[in-house]
Amino acid sequence: MKTSAHTTAALLALGFLLGGCASPTPSAKLPATPSAFAEAGAVKTSATDADASTSLAAWWRSFDDPALDALIGRAGEVNHDVRLARARVREARALAGIAAAANQPSLNANGTATRGRLSENSNSGRSANAGGGSLTGNNLRADFDASWEIDIFGANRASAEATRAEAEASAESARAVLISVLAEVGSTYLDLRGAQRELAILHANLRLQHDTLALAEDRLRAGVADELAVSQARTQLAETRTRIPPVETACALATHRLGLLLDRAPAELATALPDDGKSYARPPRVPLGLPSELLQRRPDIRQAELAFSAAVSRLVSARADRWPRFTLTGSAGLESISAGDLAEGGSRFWTLGPGLRWPLLSGGRIRQTIAAQDARAERAAILYEQAVLSAFADVEDALIKFGRAQDHLAAAEDYAASSRRTAALAADRHRAGLTDFLDVLSAERACLDADQLRVKSETETARNLIALYKSLGGGWTL
Repeated sequence: MKTSAHTTAALLALGFLLGGCASPTPSAKLPATPSAFAEAGAVKTSATDADASTSLAAWWRSFDDPALDALIGRAGEVNHDVRLARARVREARALAGIAAAANQPSLNANGTATRGRLSENSNSGRSANAGGGSLTGNNLRADFDASWEIDIFGANRASAEATRAEAEASAESARAVLISVLAEVGSTYLDLRGAQRELAILHANLRLQHDTLALAEDRLRAGVADELAVSQARTQLAETRTRIPPVETACALATHRLGLLLDRAPAELATALPDDGKSYARPPRVPLGLPSELLQRRPDIRQAELAFSAAVSRLVSARADRWPRFTLTGSAGLESISAGDLAEGGSRFWTLGPGLRWPLLSGGRIRQTIAAQDARAERAAILYEQAVLSAFADVEDALIKFGRAQDHLAAAEDYAASSRRTAALAADRHRAGLTDFLDVLSAERACLDADQLRVKSETETARNLIALYKSLGGGWTL
């Protein structure tokens, strides 16, 4: 007995010694937040107003397009990715509730009714026979049992806090999915509208070129033009026709993609979204806000922060496993071999007492679990730091792309206007007999190219604007 006591004391001392060897808790070293975005000056229509968050939350309304508003609203309700993300949030929050229940007492009601027969050759059976008792009998029992772990060292509390943080991280992940889906709906819608406008330009030019070909043929028959002019007009008409199928394909693909995003059949959308001729050449003023606000708006940053918080809580819970766990258990009820006297006072029983469990030797399991959780917390801290840097880089990239797209659009508009003037002058000079027909055709081809380039530039500028809204965390509140 003396040796056993010494061994126990040594083990207790070893447990306390190991308990004091805790490594520092990992921490995230976030980069300094700049006072302004470096590329903010590249954007020609930026605005730093106090309502940046409100404006960004519903960025699609800035396009003043009821059709886009309706599509965005539907996407937030029926998109499969959004619905899956919200289901994951409900699951995570339910699991957080389960983890929180570990800190509360548990109470169970039990009841049994059994009938059995003792073996005649068993000690109990022989005793019953010797006393004149029956080998067959009943046993009735009804009781309540309760238990409560007294979380002195906070293992359960830390585990519950980790699960709660993970549930909130899941909610931020769902917001990130929503932002991405809404941005994709907006970009795909703009692709469709841009392709529809290109088709309109191509068909208008086809009609014009048909007229030009008819005029050339009339002049040939009148003897005032040669076969070359007719051939050139016919060649330009054929070249314009070759541009139509790819643009029609782009329209169809954008419609199909919208149908998938909105849980609607492509044929239904094709009739619901006819060409409205709307231009997005003048994007609204973009409320950039302050860089510090990005940390609150971007769900990926908040998700990384919550994941880091959860990892630290898991580490705290793992470290608490080095210490004893105390429980208070008890039960009370009634037990009898006869239903008639089950409710009598003599059938009552109860037990009550504390319990202790302290893992003194675990083959290094606890130590290795702590090491694993420490590494996970460090990894979560690194991912948090990376998320912040990536968010700022996303915004700067989106700013420069949008700013340069605006420059390109301005140049494309000048090119289109100049081409229209050139085409008009060439036509006037040809009618006056001052230039040949080839100059007219060249001017018309340049005008067509310029108009298509302008529409593509308008679409690309609007797409880059949506990308900027997305990088700023816009669209998280639908």
